[in-house]
Amino acid sequence: ACAPSDDDQYRSSVIEKISNTVESCAAFSNFTCGGHFCTLIELIREALVVVQKADYELELLRELCFSLRVTEPPSCVEDENKLLETINNTVSVSQLSKYYYEISESLFPSMENLVSCVDHGVLQIQAELEFRTQSLIDCRNSL
Repeated sequence: ACAPSDDDQYRSSVIEKISNTVESCAAFSNFTCGGHFCTLIELIREALVVVQKADYELELLRELCFSLRVTEPPSCVEDENKLLETINNTVSVSQLSKYYYEISESLFPSMENLVSCVDHGVLQIQAELEFRTQSLIDCRNSL
């Protein structure tokens, strides 16, 4: 008389509830392109384009300069230094501070909200499990 519903079915139901909790919390967490997260993505994308372009131009410059002479002419050295400076500037302290700022403003609050949402959902599932367990204990004790 106190037998619970099929245990496998109930376990599947609990697993599904946990999965749904995580999925719905993730869906409402702000990891989409908006605000600081989008700015961070754009900063990284722009930096990659700058580095790739400078690296490509540096490769062409070196091929051209070395094909002309054994020692590079001063203009080649000057151009090479400018391109290397361009590459270095994309990972300068000021650029990195921009990345860190956008990360702190986008990822950390979103992660906190996600964890809080999942905690809340799991606590509800835990309360259901405790109620089910107590109902079975009460039923068994009444026999």
